[in-house]
Amino acid sequence: MSVYENLINQFGFDYEFLPDKPVNDIREISDDTIVCYDPQGKPVYYGAKTWNCKAICPSSQTIYNFRKFPNLESELKKIIYARLFFSPKSRSVSSVRQTSVNHVAKWASNNNCSIERMLNDHRIFPFVAESYSNLTTRSASIFLSVIRELRKIRVIHPEFSIGPEDDTLSNLLDGTPVGAKSDFLDTNEQTPVIPSRIFSNLITAFEKILSLYNENYEAIESFYSEIIIHYRENNGIAVRKQFDEFLQRHYLFDYAQRYGIRSKKTFNAHLGDIQNISRYWIHFFTGMRRNEVDTLAYGCTDSITSHGVKTKIVRGLTSKLTSQGATPSFWVTTDIIDSGVEAARSVARVFAAEKGYVVDDVEFPLFPSSQPKTINGEEVSKQLYKNAPYVMAYKKTEFVKRVLSKIPSILIREEDIRELELFDGFRNWREKFPVDKPWPLETHQCRRSLAVYLARSGRVSLGAMQSQFKHLCAAMTSYYRRGSTFAVNFLEDDDVHTDQLVFVDSMEKEQRLAQYLSYEVKVMDNQSNLWGGEGKRIKRAYNRGQPLVIVSDRKETQERFEGGEMVYKESPLGGCTKIGSCDRLSITNITPCIDCEYSILDETSLPKIQRQLSHLEAERDQYEPGSLFYQHTQNEIDELNRKLRKN
Repeated sequence: MSVYENLINQFGFDYEFLPDKPVNDIREISDDTIVCYDPQGKPVYYGAKTWNCKAICPSSQTIYNFRKFPNLESELKKIIYARLFFSPKSRSVSSVRQTSVNHVAKWASNNNCSIERMLNDHRIFPFVAESYSNLTTRSASIFLSVIRELRKIRVIHPEFSIGPEDDTLSNLLDGTPVGAKSDFLDTNEQTPVIPSRIFSNLITAFEKILSLYNENYEAIESFYSEIIIHYRENNGIAVRKQFDEFLQRHYLFDYAQRYGIRSKKTFNAHLGDIQNISRYWIHFFTGMRRNEVDTLAYGCTDSITSHGVKTKIVRGLTSKLTSQGATPSFWVTTDIIDSGVEAARSVARVFAAEKGYVVDDVEFPLFPSSQPKTINGEEVSKQLYKNAPYVMAYKKTEFVKRVLSKIPSILIREEDIRELELFDGFRNWREKFPVDKPWPLETHQCRRSLAVYLARSGRVSLGAMQSQFKHLCAAMTSYYRRGSTFAVNFLEDDDVHTDQLVFVDSMEKEQRLAQYLSYEVKVMDNQSNLWGGEGKRIKRAYNRGQPLVIVSDRKETQERFEGGEMVYKESPLGGCTKIGSCDRLSITNITPCIDCEYSILDETSLPKIQRQLSHLEAERDQYEPGSLFYQHTQNEIDELNRKLRKN
């Protein structure tokens, strides 16, 4: 029963605060129709900006406000009216919440379309689904629920054209994975993708700055060698008086004028900017995390040869794939990265000359600090490198002021906001990214943008991206490239008409095939050496001479992988056959893999476990014997040894 029918049953037809009888055709509602009465007994008309329904609300709280979305006011009123008086659900006013309807209105408002078109135009359903996937599980459930209700209302009242004409949209949303925010991130919003125009303009602008610096870096280093000596001999006085003369002598006067350099202090600030631009340059072309770039060594670039092809790589440290702390790893890149690395090395040499650091490929950071922290005159520990401390932080506001604000091509435009709204139509992009302001560049934006645009280009497989981005699981890589279907493919212009939905599907199939091939080598052909939960089951069948179907019928097994019925994912200790995410494994504790029913371990797992034991023993020895921390760590060691003996 509708709200109107419930009121009649409760109070009778002579109830003085009974709303007008609902009209038969929702298109004919007049503004002077009484939808309810306020607590003072005054009628609330359909044409009002707010409907105070407290008098007929069991909790005396409900007020509908239509001012938030002025362009959608007419549709919102019809939706609320229909839910109150036309819905097949038996309900009270308090159950008709405006929040769920506002979710729908927000997407329509952000994307400059009507709610009717949003719910009925099949061409834009994929965009609605993409935005829907970015909602939390709870918000998505509320959103889908109201769409289904509007569909039911239209079935009963065909003239209610705002509601979906069929179940296409609700079925699409029902099959769309949601809850990625709560599953993967601690924050409420995923890192934004840099709009394609701004991304390409940033690369172009930074390339010009780095190229100009690299053309002059020999002169700059020579200039600093001379000016440092004079600065020390004259306590800075002679340098300030003769600064322009020094610039002229090293043919740097025009360079200094270009960047407003008028003193050694401002030149130091400029070198800091070059250092930061070099950082971003490496982020742009590797997808590395901030701490991975910050801790790079001076001699970080190298190359590897595979199948006769020589590839540029960046060697560094990561701590995301193991519980053993920072471990060596590498990232594939291209020769274009040399512009940033060479500029960073030049700045590093300047700082080394001034601070007395010793430059070394291994024991010297690519980004040394020009102002190392001191306590009582003593320099703080050099951390990773013996020869110098690396920069752990820099002032973003100064970087925006001196660099980003002076690049007109990265000022945010309306077209950039529209592109962002394709990624997430529910997010209020305009509030955080105002038009005509510089793009608020963050290092993690570079990482996610690279993932999205690589996926959009169609040139990089999901498995390769997982390795490049150092993700523990492929699901995280899929989350990073979320939205690539709607990204502009500025890497290859002639691909703009490619059906990206087909492309993404092919990536998933490629990943499943790669899992099967890995399973074939590491499990099917290696049955005698397996252990772990699933591994022991396979080995027992092998020892009994009763091979499992997965081995005897490899074609069927491959088809099950391709269909998603079987999976084989790399784990920190070996392999995992669990479909879906793991709820036991953590970055700091990999031992659950040992006795997990889904784990497949082999001879390569033992050295990894031994390293874990050594790590725990070293950690234990840092504590006072008998202390709670000591006992807790010892318990972990004992538990790990127990699991090993059991297996």
